[in-house]
Amino acid sequence: MGGNSLATRKLSAAWNLARRKPFVFLRNSSSTALGIFLSALMRIRTLYRLTCARLLLWKHQAKGKVPSKDGVIAITVSTNYHEFLRYCIDANLEKVDHWIVVTSNDDCETISLLEKHGKIEMLFWNPTRQGRTFDKGGGLKLGQNFAHSKYPGRWYLILDSDICLPPEFHFAPGLFDELEIGSIYGASRRDFYTKEDFIERKNSHNYQELGNPGYGTGNAVGYFQLYALPLYYSHSRTAAYCDIQFRNKFLKSSLIPNLVVDHLGSPGNWNGKGNTAVGWER
Repeated sequence: MGGNSLATRKLSAAWNLARRKPFVFLRNSSSTALGIFLSALMRIRTLYRLTCARLLLWKHQAKGKVPSKDGVIAITVSTNYHEFLRYCIDANLEKVDHWIVVTSNDDCETISLLEKHGKIEMLFWNPTRQGRTFDKGGGLKLGQNFAHSKYPGRWYLILDSDICLPPEFHFAPGLFDELEIGSIYGASRRDFYTKEDFIERKNSHNYQELGNPGYGTGNAVGYFQLYALPLYYSHSRTAAYCDIQFRNKFLKSSLIPNLVVDHLGSPGNWNGKGNTAVGWER
């Protein structure tokens, strides 16, 4: 087959698309040999993750391990988000047993705010280590290692630092009896773009109706992820998609009915804090 043949040119174009936009490539070229091969690899990877989750679940069940209902352990990565944290901290502490916050050691504002609260334990990490833009996954993995070790056998809650658990929010009595250990759970969310709207409880936007790919109804994503099986985040280049990868390690994902959280500011800070806190300062 000649190097300039039509088939060769098509395969070359497909390969270039695969490198630049792998998911678009798989959707548009599943009939090509390379597309089929990469699609098979993705399926094998998914099967491997689910098998690991099942084995871990069976191990817990064999030992008769049931998550404690003593209280939820929250885990948050927060760097330069003190403007939002100051509005969330008291409300969130009322709903969880302990709160582990991972921040950078040069974030003096966040450290000063958190050290006043005994139920909060701070850990420190470098979000730009090894040339990363914002390694949210690595920060959460650090927090998870600490939480799973110090507070084993509990329910754990991944919570973003701009998420506030509102007054009507509560973990209903008997809720944990209904949750499956092998699953991960999310909550619905309403966005408040301005401080005035949040304080006055008006003009909120339903996040589940915004059409964000991969973030629709039924999915437990990074702003709120409740789980019991001790699985872990992976290091990430940015804050994007590491929550999806973590979610996909579980057997099932769903939203807890009638559970809604508040989000402060504009959505989408995948590279760390943007300008979403403008107007939220005291």
